[in-house]
Amino acid sequence: MMVSIHAAVGISTSLLFYKKVNAAPYKVKSYVFPFFSNVVLHGVMDIIPHSHLIPSIPDMLIALLIPALLIPFIKRKYLILVLTCYLGSIFPDLIDLGVFRLLGLGTFRIFPWHLVEVYFFLDAIYTNHFVNVLFDIMAATACFALVFWKRKGLQLMLRTKQEYSG
Repeated sequence: MMVSIHAAVGISTSLLFYKKVNAAPYKVKSYVFPFFSNVVLHGVMDIIPHSHLIPSIPDMLIALLIPALLIPFIKRKYLILVLTCYLGSIFPDLIDLGVFRLLGLGTFRIFPWHLVEVYFFLDAIYTNHFVNVLFDIMAATACFALVFWKRKGLQLMLRTKQEYSG
């Protein structure tokens, strides 16, 4: 799946965990479950049919722009949560497809859904391009649906006009 979709899902899932941060904003355990749940969600999204509609470099740039554009609008109290969810959502790609490639480890992978055998197996199954694109659209739609569903939480997490001016 495109890294930008993983990033969007990760950012949107932070809306599911903001109450934990309200309860214990300075406890590490408030951020552990959101991080690992996004790592698992990344694996689920890599296993379902998906496509790569845009080349990898623009895709990575979009994935980096998503949190960069949101950071100024998020209250400090929730910033670590949003970045934790974002990092969890891209962490498997960052390690398996980034760090290991830079270290020259070739096809070495930690996350099972990135193993070459799994990739070739899924690639052989998901041959219908329409279905693959449909699942990408469904993932993006799920992000928007989550934001709409948790819009009150979103309002709570966003800075107010007074916080910008003072």
